[in-house]
Amino acid sequence: HMAVTKTDFFLTGSSDGHLKFWKKVAEGVEFVKHYRAHLGPIVSLAVSHDGAHCASVSSDKSAKVFDVVNYDMMSMMRLPFVPACVEWLNTTREAQLKFVIADATEPSIHIYDAHSGTATPLHTIQVAKPLTQMRYVPNHECIITADVAGMLDYFSCSSYKFPSEVVKFKFKMDTDLYALAKAKTSVSALEVSPDGEQFVTT
Repeated sequence: HMAVTKTDFFLTGSSDGHLKFWKKVAEGVEFVKHYRAHLGPIVSLAVSHDGAHCASVSSDKSAKVFDVVNYDMMSMMRLPFVPACVEWLNTTREAQLKFVIADATEPSIHIYDAHSGTATPLHTIQVAKPLTQMRYVPNHECIITADVAGMLDYFSCSSYKFPSEVVKFKFKMDTDLYALAKAKTSVSALEVSPDGEQFVTT
């Protein structure tokens, strides 16, 4: 797994649980920090929109939060479930630093305070099926999700409901959100364009 920040850092997470920090320099890339972050494979890695924080989750049921610029671990938590993916969830109206973790086996996602280090979620959202991917769209303050059946969906970062005030369609059947599910395939990767107006799946 790899995540790139606005601050010219990129981070790599591997199947042996190791997390590495790299810095883009004038000529090439410089290695800056190594963490033996997890006992199991890192299954997902995410950086905050401002590039200041990184979150990693592992099949060993742990989640860790890092300060990217200072290369420090901020908090860690032991999860009561095996995580599938992690993403940052912040709005311009909130000072609290939050991130969301999807359960790999149950149709639920859990929102946590990144500073607290406690595994008690601030909020839990029930979804149709377990998720495989999540991506934050900062200009619309919503999350795009993909589940194990290939279904794409959205939820608001403030109300945690479908962001009807953001999207331009009334019915999902009028879109291609069901296209992958109809093809009986699932999403292995999901990325949002820098302007937040488009996304791509593989």
